Formats: sequence, structure tokens, C-alpha cells
Amino acid sequence: MHSYSNQGKKKKSLFQNNPDTRNQFPESADIPHEVVPQCVRVTAYSKKVLKELGKLVESKKGREALVKLLGETPKNAGNNLRLIVDMMLKVMEKQIQEPVLRAFERVMEDIIADINK
Repeated sequence: MHSYSNQGKKKKSLFQNNPDTRNQFPESADIPHEVVPQCVRVTAYSKKVLKELGKLVESKKGREALVKLLGETPKNAGNNLRLIVDMMLKVMEKQIQEPVLRAFERVMEDIIADINK
């Protein structure tokens, strides 16, 4: 019988004393940047991007455009979309470095702009 208690062990975590802020500011993208901590802003922006993607997937035209953009066959598109969703989840969990995140967000913006033309 193992006890997995962490009592007595000090965890060295940046977010140790911070409550989980992920769902506290769903609309934080609309708040002036200086008011919102960086990690919350990134998450809110990513949620916005996901929402846009969701809208696209709901429309037939959007789905077709996504398939075309992400890969010629629906299977490729599915795999690429899975990669994107996986990336978004990492973003939400803040397990990603800022430069990678910025590049990813630009790619997503381009995809959304292309489809909304």
C-alpha cells in the first residue's frame, strides 16, 4: 500500500500560490493589455482562435476550405487538425514557449483569414 501524499515536499512552481485563472477571464481578450497578466491574455486569445475554428468547422464551406488548406485528403486534414487541437491544448495548459506560440497564432490567423475571404 503506497501513500502518494506530498506533505513535507516543497514543490517549486511558479504558479504554486496562484489560483487557476484559465476560466476566470473568458473575455479577457477585450481588456486592455496592461491590465491582464501575460499567461491569461495568451489563453484568452487562444480560446478566441478556437472559437473561430469551431465556427468554420460548423459551416460546409468552412469545412471544405479547412480540408483544402490542411491537406488534400480528409484523412490528412483530420491529422493536421488533430495536431492543431493538440497544440491549442498545450497552449491552454501553458506548456509552450512564447515564440512558438506566436508563430502558431499567426498560422491560425492566416488559416482563418484565408477561409473567411
